[in-house]
Amino acid sequence: MKTLSDGDASQVSLTPTPASVEALVSVPRPDRVISDRRNGQVERSTFVVEAVLGVVKLEGDRDYHLVVVDRDTGSTMIAEFVDVTCPGAADSNYWPLMQGAREAFEQACGLPGTGFRDLVGAARITGVGFFDRIHGQRGVAPNGMELHPVIGFEGECQ
Repeated sequence: MKTLSDGDASQVSLTPTPASVEALVSVPRPDRVISDRRNGQVERSTFVVEAVLGVVKLEGDRDYHLVVVDRDTGSTMIAEFVDVTCPGAADSNYWPLMQGAREAFEQACGLPGTGFRDLVGAARITGVGFFDRIHGQRGVAPNGMELHPVIGFEGECQ
């Protein structure tokens, strides 16, 4: 699911719905999150948010873990740029979108390192809704909502 290569990927609408970080972190989490099936309309939807950039890190699976911050409330959530060389992403019909987003992030903000790096800037980020398992990750939303994968990025870092 995180690479849009799952059996339900064709059900994901790529028409982005404008949302705020605050609105997405307020969506009720399903009582039972099924890890190999899309959970309701949220995980079949693409959202676009305008947010402040928080911190970024290269994770062990080579995804970029980006914490984004709501401009008004300070609420945070995670946006993940997937490693497009991993088998799921490489086999996905949506590979060009994921690759383009990752490259746009790199051009704007540089390459992340293995430790968290503070960013200064803002962005318009487009990604698919995803309820991740909450396991203490930095910047996690209270409901586990993420944009995963990110399929569009327009922004600037200083």
